[in-house]
Amino acid sequence: MKKKNFFISITIMLILFLLLIYSYQYDGYVSKYIDIIHTDYLDYIMLGVTNLGHAVVLLIIALFLLVSIDYRSSKNITELLIGGVLSNTLIKLFFKRPRPFSLFYEYGYSFPSAHMMLSIMFYGYLCYLMYHSKAKKPYKIIFFTIMGLLVSAIGFSRIYINVHYVSDVVGGILFGYLLLLLFIIYTKQKYKLIDESIRLDKSFKYAFKGIKTVVLYEKNMHIHVIAAIIVIIMGLKFSISTGEWITCFILFALVFSSEIFNTAIEKCVDYISEDKNQLAAAIKDMSAGAVLVNAIVSAIVGLIIFLPKIIEFLK
Repeated sequence: MKKKNFFISITIMLILFLLLIYSYQYDGYVSKYIDIIHTDYLDYIMLGVTNLGHAVVLLIIALFLLVSIDYRSSKNITELLIGGVLSNTLIKLFFKRPRPFSLFYEYGYSFPSAHMMLSIMFYGYLCYLMYHSKAKKPYKIIFFTIMGLLVSAIGFSRIYINVHYVSDVVGGILFGYLLLLLFIIYTKQKYKLIDESIRLDKSFKYAFKGIKTVVLYEKNMHIHVIAAIIVIIMGLKFSISTGEWITCFILFALVFSSEIFNTAIEKCVDYISEDKNQLAAAIKDMSAGAVLVNAIVSAIVGLIIFLPKIIEFLK
């Protein structure tokens, strides 16, 4: 996350936290005021609005998006909602705040509001996706405005039907925003690791393909491989020490890698310079010389390790 966005997020969370503390004193006052504006028609509207923040309704929308639009984003939304429901349940069990008396009975504890918390997470993530989409700026502004009004209406509806206090709604906003922020960071890191893993898999695939080409088609590599097999057989026969095994395998790696580099340089020179010339020949000779140096040193070390053992065996 960029530093600017990080500080903005921290600032918003601190403001919400202060609002949460400050809102406790207004719980009873707001409830009494809303009782004055109650009408049957408004009750009907608020009951419809509040259902737009219900976990089941949001999950149905997420599943619809899952099968009809973008699989990855919709999968993320589904995971977000499931995580939100579980988190809200745990937070409510921790605070155990009773709900206010209401004609519209609902189960569970009051703080924080699950409808508000899930709405912030769900519609907030839709805004996040919209922000990073290729849609034109005016459409983004319209979308953000609609989402903001919708979330605000859901929060108001929870207080209006008196199933939550004001502080419950503010607490839902705070915890919802916090979880949304953490989820965005988590998903960005997750897909970054997945993409890096895919690139890493491909790099291994190409590397093994290169090794396979050299082993199958380069005669000098055939000699190196046969020599390595003979050394391994002799090592097993004479039960050489761990240090001697390590030395042998390091020398294998040096000889094999130098032969691979030599082959790559030769192919590169042939590709660049189709015509024979002294410079191209000199480059190939130096590359082959590097392989020869490693091979000679490896042979000398091999004699130092195995010659005394062979002499002792022949006695």
